[in-house]
Amino acid sequence: MRKESGMLQKSTIRRYVTLLLFQTMLGAGFILPVFGSATRCGWYPTFYIVRAEDGVHIYADPEDQDAINAWFDDPALIGMGSVTLSPYSEVGPIDHILEFYYRESLLSSPDDYRWQLFDLELTQSELNDAHQELIRFAKNDSWLARFQPGTPARIEFLPAQTLFSIIKVGTYFGFPALIVWLTRYFKTHTHDAIAKSRRDAGLCIHCAYDSTDLPSLTCPECGQSHTVPTESSVARLAEPGS
Repeated sequence: MRKESGMLQKSTIRRYVTLLLFQTMLGAGFILPVFGSATRCGWYPTFYIVRAEDGVHIYADPEDQDAINAWFDDPALIGMGSVTLSPYSEVGPIDHILEFYYRESLLSSPDDYRWQLFDLELTQSELNDAHQELIRFAKNDSWLARFQPGTPARIEFLPAQTLFSIIKVGTYFGFPALIVWLTRYFKTHTHDAIAKSRRDAGLCIHCAYDSTDLPSLTCPECGQSHTVPTESSVARLAEPGS
């Protein structure tokens, strides 16, 4: 009995893992996000940083495109780089899977975004000056101002997103478990119903051989117990002359 129970448990685990992998292959990662996902979008301007003999200059692209082009013919030009001013955002703890909070910041520090300076090297003082100039521009821009440029990062708890995340993960791991349980439930109950029907008709519960008045509980056709042993059947076979 213990060996049979262990085999049944291993079989159940195999079915569950198979269904889980099959669900993943079908693209559960594309299906489950319909429950909800954080929105991250917006317009992020690009700036050009010009280092000249008289210091560092910052120009917004494309508003200052003419001024940017003029520097290419200026002998005072030392180097030029660019930076895209985009809010830093992070959804966690696991993006697109478990999303409980949303962290965003803009220009909290010079390390808050990627400088594309290439061969242009700025001193720390020049970097700080450029950083302050970008903050000033962002505060005057209607879209960027909503991120409160220059202030520490903000963390917002997402109640609805937390619920959606729990539903997604629960559905992903729970659906295969439900299928395995339902399969096992109906298989067991169907087997029990068939066995009861055959036993009541005097047939072997395994092969439907006529077992009426057999001298033992072993079916001569299939070699298995032809009925579910009960106290009455055992007592009947134990009687003298049975």
